[in-house]
Amino acid sequence: MATHYTSDNIVVSIAGNVEEHFMSEVETIFSAYNVPKKEERQPAPLFYPGKIARKKETEQAHVCLGFEGVTSDDEAMFPLIVMNNAFGGSMSSRLFQEVREERGLAYSIFSYHTSYKDSGLLTIYGGTGAGQIEELSETILATIQTLVRDGLTKKELHASKEQIKGSMILGLESTNSRMSRNAKNELIIGVSGLLMR
Repeated sequence: MATHYTSDNIVVSIAGNVEEHFMSEVETIFSAYNVPKKEERQPAPLFYPGKIARKKETEQAHVCLGFEGVTSDDEAMFPLIVMNNAFGGSMSSRLFQEVREERGLAYSIFSYHTSYKDSGLLTIYGGTGAGQIEELSETILATIQTLVRDGLTKKELHASKEQIKGSMILGLESTNSRMSRNAKNELIIGVSGLLMR
């Protein structure tokens, strides 16, 4: 707590019709966290190939494939967002269409990326029947190889961008989404939430 919960690492994000006295109360409460900033640079995590499996007596099996992603300030982050959306971020994505619609190999299939200041992760998740786990994994890897070899089509690229824009606009209609977005932007990339008012 003393090392990481310092005033420079805390963001209070508030969205909606907020009265001034509430803001004063928040400032009073969180001023207690006025701890001097400590510069502690941690080394970036290293990624190693490997496999971890856990067997349980269940009908459904879960698969997660993880790949090294990009940091939150990397110029490749925005192309990654567009690519991920087309590849596995929606029901019209390649993964969903190939794995679930065409082959019926999974109950759920999607990909997502997570970016931090010092690292990033691209994850592909699939939930399937226990007897289909090998075929699911092979299909996911084949879909990745096709993407790497051929890239996205112009149609996929356009559709992905339009879907992302639509999601962002819809997200701004919710005060909860706006609050979360402002906080994340301020904490990770230092963009003030005031810009979103």
